[in-house]
Amino acid sequence: MMKMSRVICLLKKRSGFDSLGLMTSVLLSSDGKTIEAEAAHGTVTRHFRLHQKGQETSTNSIASIFAWTRGLEHRGKLDKNDRLLDFVRKLEAACIETVEAET
Repeated sequence: MMKMSRVICLLKKRSGFDSLGLMTSVLLSSDGKTIEAEAAHGTVTRHFRLHQKGQETSTNSIASIFAWTRGLEHRGKLDKNDRLLDFVRKLEAACIETVEAET
């Protein structure tokens, strides 16, 4: 599998989102059929366990959404599902517009 998080990090920095909390890591198999995407800040499960112990955590919902949209986009491309690809684009655009509106 090829790790794409460095490329994505560079793209995010170019877009102004240089926070690790906003970065999504994507692993792609050599045949291009399988991916794994996750928020680079850590897993929600790990954060919840720390929260249960009373420790402070930081889970960024946007990074989690983008991890899901990476998987959905890949599935949409494999299946040639234009409705799914359109949904992914709209969801990501809504996240970006929301963040930009707050600055």
